[in-house]
Amino acid sequence: MEIPDITNILGIDVRTIYDDETLGEDMGCCDYEHALILLKKNDDNMIISPQKVAETYLHEIIHNVDCALDLKLKESQVRRLSVSLYQVLHDNKLQF
Repeated sequence: MEIPDITNILGIDVRTIYDDETLGEDMGCCDYEHALILLKKNDDNMIISPQKVAETYLHEIIHNVDCALDLKLKESQVRRLSVSLYQVLHDNKLQF
């Protein structure tokens, strides 16, 4: 999956930036206030698999939707949604 530089989420253009330094232990971060998704490509000089980066991207999109709609999802709910949706989309080669 090629992750776009800009993703429109509920009418807002959200930029995706790769930042291995700022994220620390996290694989990604959704900065709703600044319309940013930060993703990590390398962890301790090891390349993170494209599948894990894509799943993390979907995870951060779900966080963005959660913030926008005030759903109040727990982190465990976001994680379960991102992992399961990624599997369905990836394994069935679904593209919209």
